[in-house]
Amino acid sequence: MHADHEYLAAGFVLGGLTPEEDAAAQSLYEADTDFQLEVAAFSETMAALAESDEPVQPSADLDTAILGIPSRTAVDRPARTDSASEAEVSPRPARSGRPRITGLFALAAATLALVAAALGVLLVNQINQMQQVEESLTAEEQRREQMELLLGAPRSLG
Repeated sequence: MHADHEYLAAGFVLGGLTPEEDAAAQSLYEADTDFQLEVAAFSETMAALAESDEPVQPSADLDTAILGIPSRTAVDRPARTDSASEAEVSPRPARSGRPRITGLFALAAATLALVAAALGVLLVNQINQMQQVEESLTAEEQRREQMELLLGAPRSLG
């Protein structure tokens, strides 16, 4: 799937899209079956995560580090020395490139976490299946040994 579509599908499920992105995702969802499948895959992965993960309380250090991010990334703006009015200043775009990049990194990290969780669920399923096969083989081995004992037993002539 196209990287933008994957980004929109993940954001559609996880939330956090801008209104424009959300509208684009909704349009894609209504028109594109591949996009619907991608959204369904993200939804299934989130459901699996919700069922398999125990909640973890973040440490105080982690809370402090996360809450300190805005103060570390704030840019000091120089004071204006001219007397130009606000109307004369050209408007700045609502979003700068840095928050978008940070959001993309956060989305990439969330996607990687989802993939890792999905792989973990698959691994647990494989281990369970392997244990069932081993138990079945053990039972069949016992039956084989019993059959050998029966076949090797002396016959009684009646």
